[in-house]
Amino acid sequence: MTYAKSDGFGWFTCYECSLPKEALDRMAQNEGWKLEPKIDVHTGLRMILGLPALKKTEYGEIDLVARAMFFEKRQPNGGGITVIYDLDAGRLFVHESHR
Repeated sequence: MTYAKSDGFGWFTCYECSLPKEALDRMAQNEGWKLEPKIDVHTGLRMILGLPALKKTEYGEIDLVARAMFFEKRQPNGGGITVIYDLDAGRLFVHESHR
């Protein structure tokens, strides 16, 4: 698991970890995440965690999940939560923030 957190005004929590799909389903139910299938999801979260990009392309490095389960809930100030589960890699990406 890779984890980053900032407290105080403008707080955020961001993490990436391996997780079996069955555990994701239980976690999503407990957290109230209504995950939906989505393709070609750009995460941008690995940069926050100081990790290398998922893919290298002719246009540069990108964080792209080809087949994902996705949930996002945004607040009016831009804060909220983004949940991305990479179905092929069994990896969970979560970013939650104040703004």
